[in-house]
Amino acid sequence: MEDARRAADELGVTIHLVESDMRDITYKDDFDAVVSFFTAWGYHDDAENQQVLERIARSLRDGGRLIMDIIHRDWLMSVYTRKDWLTLRDGTDVVVERHFDPIEGVNVVTHRWQGQDGQRIGRQHRLCVYTATEIDHMLRSAGLRPTAWFGGFSLEPFDHTSRRLLVIAERPP
Repeated sequence: MEDARRAADELGVTIHLVESDMRDITYKDDFDAVVSFFTAWGYHDDAENQQVLERIARSLRDGGRLIMDIIHRDWLMSVYTRKDWLTLRDGTDVVVERHFDPIEGVNVVTHRWQGQDGQRIGRQHRLCVYTATEIDHMLRSAGLRPTAWFGGFSLEPFDHTSRRLLVIAERPP
């Protein structure tokens, strides 16, 4: 948040930044824009994810925009690997196991490694991974109108091979 404040100061722009659990958004008609980057949205079930979009829509002023960047399900499925590994900078080898439920649209990723004391360590996260069609429907159900779709931050055209799905949606007046 400090980097964003500094950047705004350098541009001579006044901004109000809020850091909050997205499920606890209680604002109404307060913001010109809401941004959600790097797949920060989607970690709850479908109903909670929808409620978050509805809360975001309510927090925007008329004409306000949501800019949301998520991983693109079509791309993810084209490169999906159930198991692989990675090596951290400190040399720790991490086994990565994934399970995707195509009906629920949920990807569960488990990371396992051995700590320096020899103890086995693991962590897991669950993410709903949506198609562009599903995102379009969810945004419209929340009262937002998608106005632009991109394949990433370079604003390249969005298509079925895009790794990222960056959508701009507006709260109509």
